[in-house]
Amino acid sequence: MNIDRHFETWRTYQAAWEDVTADERRQLLGRSIAPACEYSDPLVECRGVEEISTRIEQARSESPGISFRNDDFRGHHQHRIASWRRLTASGEADFVGTSYARFGEDGRLVHITGFPAPAL
Repeated sequence: MNIDRHFETWRTYQAAWEDVTADERRQLLGRSIAPACEYSDPLVECRGVEEISTRIEQARSESPGISFRNDDFRGHHQHRIASWRRLTASGEADFVGTSYARFGEDGRLVHITGFPAPAL
């Protein structure tokens, strides 16, 4: 699978973090992550659409209106590294980060590890 297809899936996953309804979020996650996808960041480790959706809803309740901009997306085989900025509702970066992602045979994410840091 080429990097463009993985990037499209990555953006679908990131869209689940943005301003969508809970049902739309689950649909976006269903298209972009495998049923047993593992997710971790410094605050949590979770698995699957429901737990990851709950994590996203928690982040959104703390920071409504967030969105993401990718600065870099690269990798090889089924592995990718994304450098990104989390933007506030006003468009300012409040976090910057790097995420490691592994894609399964069907092209959906099977593992995501995020390394965020407050933007300076």
